[in-house]
Amino acid sequence: MRWQGVIDATLYPLIFFPGMVFFLIKGWDMTYHSYTLGEKMGAFPFGLTFYAYYLKMAIPVGTALLLVQGVSEFLKSLYAVWRGKWL
Repeated sequence: MRWQGVIDATLYPLIFFPGMVFFLIKGWDMTYHSYTLGEKMGAFPFGLTFYAYYLKMAIPVGTALLLVQGVSEFLKSLYAVWRGKWL
């Protein structure tokens, strides 16, 4: 149990968090760029249009939620390192 916690606590800051921060920054840039252009999608029936940045906002929001979950898992792995058991 302790070794799994050590490996998890090591790999979260080295792999998971940098990747999620990258997706958060790039997703936000893509959404902001779409917002500034006023990008629209017109593939809806009856001639309706829809702003694309509403859909693109799902990427940074979902990534932020994954970061919150990652912090929780990282803290659980630290607990496993210190106590030798999982929560």
